[in-house]
Amino acid sequence: MSKAKNRMTKLMQNTAAVFKRSYTFEEAMSQANGNKTKNNWIFPPDTLTHGQIEFSVKYLGSVAVPQSKGIDVIKEAVQKLRFNLQLNRSHGYKLQKVLIQISIYGITLVDVKTKVLVCQHALHRISFCADDKQDKRVFAYIVKRSAESSEHDCHVFLCNKVAEEITLTVGEAFDLAYRRFLENNGRDLEVKKQLIILRKRVQELEEENSNLKHQLAEQQRRCDVSAA
Repeated sequence: MSKAKNRMTKLMQNTAAVFKRSYTFEEAMSQANGNKTKNNWIFPPDTLTHGQIEFSVKYLGSVAVPQSKGIDVIKEAVQKLRFNLQLNRSHGYKLQKVLIQISIYGITLVDVKTKVLVCQHALHRISFCADDKQDKRVFAYIVKRSAESSEHDCHVFLCNKVAEEITLTVGEAFDLAYRRFLENNGRDLEVKKQLIILRKRVQELEEENSNLKHQLAEQQRRCDVSAA
């Protein structure tokens, strides 16, 4: 067996390792509905709500995936991208360095050198993220290609041993974003309830006013009859 084939076999075996941590938006919804908060969130909520967390990483690339979530889906995507990397490195290819910026609004990738926007994904379109059990550099997330599309892409990064921290940060963003949605939605419902109550009271006052006018008119009629 050739050295290149040995390296590729080892690469596939390493990638097949179970990813140790993952988050989905559904999990964030479940935690928020149960009023639970993760104890291991690593950043203050205000940092993600009013600002963003930034990590310097290497962008392995993106590839189309058949499903919106799943460890196996991500493992297959990582295998494909690492295989492509091995082929391209023979031609002097280097991974793009990017800043991955995370907030409750989504994930933004910016080229480190040029500061040019690489891509931007709204948080509600990100359906799954995970980091690797063995290779602590690998972080990946699955995102819906566009608001109108039913297709998904998996974006993969080499993160210099901060993959777990990035996964936790995205998980925290999921949690905070959904809690904020619940709070805003709750306020909207309360406003609607108050409007219904006010409209009902206005209707009651209009009816009372109408009855009062009718009574005054009746009294005036009786006075006119008595005077005659």
